[in-house]
Amino acid sequence: MKPAERAARRLRILAVFQETGSLKATRRRLGHSLRTIRRVLSGQDGETPVRATPVGSAKRPSKLDPYRPMIRRLVLEDHLTAVLILEEIRAVGFKGGYSALKRCIRQIRPSPKVKVTIWVEHHPGAEGQVDWSPYRVTLGDEERLVHAFSFVLPFSRWMFVRFTLDEQLETLLRCHDEAFVALDGHPPLMTFDNMTTVGRHTSEGEVWINPRFEAYAREHGFEIGLTRPGRPNDHASVERPFHYIEHNCLKRRRFRFDSLDDLNAHADWWCREIANVRCHGTTRERPIDRLARERAFFKPLASSGTESDAGLSR
Repeated sequence: MKPAERAARRLRILAVFQETGSLKATRRRLGHSLRTIRRVLSGQDGETPVRATPVGSAKRPSKLDPYRPMIRRLVLEDHLTAVLILEEIRAVGFKGGYSALKRCIRQIRPSPKVKVTIWVEHHPGAEGQVDWSPYRVTLGDEERLVHAFSFVLPFSRWMFVRFTLDEQLETLLRCHDEAFVALDGHPPLMTFDNMTTVGRHTSEGEVWINPRFEAYAREHGFEIGLTRPGRPNDHASVERPFHYIEHNCLKRRRFRFDSLDDLNAHADWWCREIANVRCHGTTRERPIDRLARERAFFKPLASSGTESDAGLSR
């Protein structure tokens, strides 16, 4: 190829690449090989290298731009989830969407590696799962350790949360009473993760059940189930949401509450307005909607109590 022809080809390649911003689009437009185009763009054809900047590569203004300092602070200092950050910036005027925010947050805080889990099928109304999780919060002017009692229906993922100052048996029974009243019934099976107030595995195939809790279960008409050693997925429906409770429920108030009553009022609101009416990531349905399909399988309350709508959505 003559020098003049080579120079003309080079200019054509640079001009088209400048317009399209794509090696493949330049190849389709001109018919040259990708190798030839790369050699021209890099200057490997013996000519002086020319850095061609695609027209489309310039950074476009984003609706997020005015909020980036705030987003960075909420990610790195307050450690909020994308859902909470979206609520915070929308409250001060952001009009954009969730996907753009997620991309922005990934640049600040890379996503963790995805863990592979095993799906465990649950039938409507068959089981309720209960567990505890401790959290440090500020109540008034004092930092306190509080214990989250979580009751979850594995089929619907409907959730009831109550915060207490201990995990004693009397507290556990009271929390059950409140959860059952909120649900207006209970499943025929309640499962637990080997807590001493309920029971534990003592040897292969042998379990010990706390007599006082056994009497409570008999009075209310439900069976007691203990998770099998080495089978964490058996109780995953109640254990996984503890991360959600911490990073969505408690972080909304930055772990600060006026009192234990204020904390539980917030938990009731959160269950009713957020947790039980969101589209669940696994079921792709709202827990409150799936709950309607479970009610026919529940056992009635052992005795009438004070009506409550804590954790329910009307």
